[in-house]
Amino acid sequence: MDYSFHIGVKDISGGLIDTIGDACELGITSYKVFMVYDFGVKDGVFYQLLSKSKEYGALIAVHAENNELVNTLTEQYISEGKTDAWYHYMSRPEFVEGEADERAISLAKAANAALYIVHLANKQGVDAVTKAKDEGYEIYAETCPQYLHFTSDVYKRADGRNFVCSPPMKGQESQDALWAAIKRGDIDTIATDHCPFQQSEKDWGLNDFRKIPNGCAGIKNMYPYMLGKANDGVISFNKAVELCSTNPAKIFGCTDKGAIAVGKDADIVIYDPTKYFTISQSNMHSDCDHTVWEGVEVHGYPVQTYSRGRLVFDNGEFVGERGWGNFVKCVKHTGK
Repeated sequence: MDYSFHIGVKDISGGLIDTIGDACELGITSYKVFMVYDFGVKDGVFYQLLSKSKEYGALIAVHAENNELVNTLTEQYISEGKTDAWYHYMSRPEFVEGEADERAISLAKAANAALYIVHLANKQGVDAVTKAKDEGYEIYAETCPQYLHFTSDVYKRADGRNFVCSPPMKGQESQDALWAAIKRGDIDTIATDHCPFQQSEKDWGLNDFRKIPNGCAGIKNMYPYMLGKANDGVISFNKAVELCSTNPAKIFGCTDKGAIAVGKDADIVIYDPTKYFTISQSNMHSDCDHTVWEGVEVHGYPVQTYSRGRLVFDNGEFVGERGWGNFVKCVKHTGK
């Protein structure tokens, strides 16, 4: 498959920040920062990146969670002997993400720069995005299928550790807010944050949620799930395509992608709206030995995929060519 990159940024010392310009010339125009983890950035670095992004035509994306709150809550629950998967969610609840979303948007406003919020999962953050958009700021928001389908209740399950990702799934109120934002256009894109692990790796955290690797599989389930929601009348088919294809291509400058039109790459999915499909690890194509989507039924399913006009997937079988994928050179971000 064709591909491109974000560049993860932590250190900008020694002139590194100005190499953004070099990378943009090569067609890598988006940069991801984390407000959490050991490789997260402080607000000052984040602000400098936002300020520089306008100069070079770059777009800054952010994983927004409050690092200090995560660490404080984690220490509290561990000291109380609360170690199962539920406390992964409890150490990163709605306000931990929501506060960081609001702070990230405030920094983007101060720098007068565009900002892309990855995997938005909470109502507080949704409200902040809506307010910023209404005020005319160039704020983009992405969410993921796992936040649209599952709630934090999954962390109470016996296999709750398999659902550990960050941000975690949130409560029903947040899920409802995400769907409402999709319908009114305040969420721009759907992505997966695809990061699978083997069951044996997830089991590292059986007795300590801190040791559970963060991430779930989802890249193969995203389009079937969103198209299924369109098939069920939750959203329109046009909205599903807009979220999963058209908007990502526009926002990230993939000028040959995102539409079926003369001059564009002939990337085409043939979809059978009458087919019922139950997701199971046995009918996926990943080397991962489990999926959080096990047993979920979708109404309708893709039956063929064409990459640049070539058939690569045909009724469950890969028929493409190894090495077929090309690097997609993205154009610089120039604003809306």
